[in-house]
Amino acid sequence: MTDEEILAFLESYQQHGVIATACHAAKISFTTYRKELDVNPDFKQDCEDAYQFAVSVAEMELRRRAVHGVEEPVVFHGELMYMRDPATGEYMLDDNFEKIPFTINKKSDKLLETYMKANSRKYGVSGRGNGLHAADGEGGGNRLPSKLEIVLVQSDGNGGKLEDRGANAMVIEAREVEEKEPVPRG
Repeated sequence: MTDEEILAFLESYQQHGVIATACHAAKISFTTYRKELDVNPDFKQDCEDAYQFAVSVAEMELRRRAVHGVEEPVVFHGELMYMRDPATGEYMLDDNFEKIPFTINKKSDKLLETYMKANSRKYGVSGRGNGLHAADGEGGGNRLPSKLEIVLVQSDGNGGKLEDRGANAMVIEAREVEEKEPVPRG
């Protein structure tokens, strides 16, 4: 492969994380890509780095959608709903004089759960049976309490433990849930 082909391949692979797309961008065949991997250890390492970057970008987008949500248009009886001025009842218009769709922010609990499960190994926690275990470095684990709650903690911008992460930082903490006696109803 030429230097230009390698550069085009790596740029595309870093952006999309898909080998076929990167081969197409570099105008090379999959066979050419495989041969270059076999003979060029620097190219192999660059491919691994580009793929890790693509995975990181996808992970950030997954987290954004799970935690911050996405705006989805509201559809009622098959029709798109639009924003109305509360005082006049007239449709609100954007800068291009188009009606502004009414949207709601939807977060995905399932996506966040999937993200947390996928990343649990990264932080030394794994699911086994009906509880979680903290890795002890030997491949085994110490039993953690089975009653945990996942709490989203957002920085208020005044520092504290998140001061080095910026004012909009958000972390996820697992806290043990205290067992409470049920209150009798009657």
